[in-house]
Amino acid sequence: MSEIFSAINSDYNALALQLNRRMTQHLQFSANFTWSHSLDFGQNASTFSDTNDLLVPNNIKPEYGNSIFNVPDRFVATAIAESPWKVGGALGYLANDWELAPIYSSQSGLPYSLVTAGTPPSIVLSTTTDPVTGNITTVTAKPLGGGVNGSNGRKGIDAVGRNTFQMKRTIDMDLRLSKKVRFGDRYSAEILGEAFNLFNHQNVTSVNNTGYIIGGTASAPALSYNSSFGSVTNSNSNFAYTSRQIQIGFRFFF
Repeated sequence: MSEIFSAINSDYNALALQLNRRMTQHLQFSANFTWSHSLDFGQNASTFSDTNDLLVPNNIKPEYGNSIFNVPDRFVATAIAESPWKVGGALGYLANDWELAPIYSSQSGLPYSLVTAGTPPSIVLSTTTDPVTGNITTVTAKPLGGGVNGSNGRKGIDAVGRNTFQMKRTIDMDLRLSKKVRFGDRYSAEILGEAFNLFNHQNVTSVNNTGYIIGGTASAPALSYNSSFGSVTNSNSNFAYTSRQIQIGFRFFF
């Protein structure tokens, strides 16, 4: 039987530092750092009502822990630098109006929870023999659903908690270099080159989070460690984090 209830409760605390310099002497930059901690009872941003989220079906208290949105630290820096010189004559078409604009961001890897795979073995509760027919009747107890808790809920371990592990730190460096050529007072052309994830850093987006595998028999239950726990299963494969990309563009202003 599924019970749908509202139990939303989140805590977020942060320290934010910011440094800005407006465009002065052909240089502008901005930098900010956020140190934070986000805790909740397992909110997961599902579009519709999610199911079977609790480790203990009738107790939400063990779910309190790090949020899936918990990013302990994040640093972002941007800048715009213009060429300060003004060269006259024909050489000015090549030397003037350069612009460099980098964007650097770095943050703690997203958290993930250790989960288990498999189902605990059945337990024999009683064995009886019919005195007339001699038939043997065995009563066994089986979990109602899959997973370590027998209810097909969150397949974690209470002592470990939720989202206690973190993926590799993400780093992204984007860069734009542009050159503008002016034709009189009304017209100009600009050629620009842009690089995304300039250093082709591996930004992990998912890992193998199966920590233990449950199996064995009722008389000899087994809990074995999964050696591939924490190994990378996907990276640089979403809108925010991609492999290095380079593009060249041209614009004409009038």
